Amino acid sequence: MKTPEYESIDLIYRFFEEVWNKGREEAIDEMYVPEGQAYGLGEQYRKGPEQFKLLHRLIQENCSDIHAVVEDVIAAGDRVSMRGVLTMVHKATGRQLRLEGGSYNRIKDGKIVEAWNGWDFMGILLSLGVVTENCLANALCGNQN
Repeated sequence: MKTPEYESIDLIYRFFEEVWNKGREEAIDEMYVPEGQAYGLGEQYRKGPEQFKLLHRLIQENCSDIHAVVEDVIAAGDRVSMRGVLTMVHKATGRQLRLEGGSYNRIKDGKIVEAWNGWDFMGILLSLGVVTENCLANALCGNQN
């Protein structure tokens, strides 16, 4: 019999495999509680599986060859942290995109209840040419360029 920690680790691997590698939107409902919260992805994607599905659809509709690799996972009690990489091709530009980051999750009854996300969306924006390398420094310094 697996410990709760190993079950949580399996859940995280399964989530990335099913949701991102296989593109199964219905897997979100299978692994995410209805009242779940996903912090760090933007308010419009935070509350519950239905809002997370909006992010999933956005990526699925605008990118191809999506592949997730979970590189590290650590679990203790009802918490599990992961670090990984998603790679994809932006359909409109053909550019290769690499999204690195991770999440710290709370699991209950084999489903994700809360996820605190830290993904490098700035890297995606840089790859797409939406922002420049020095945009953060310019914004913090009050420069408009």
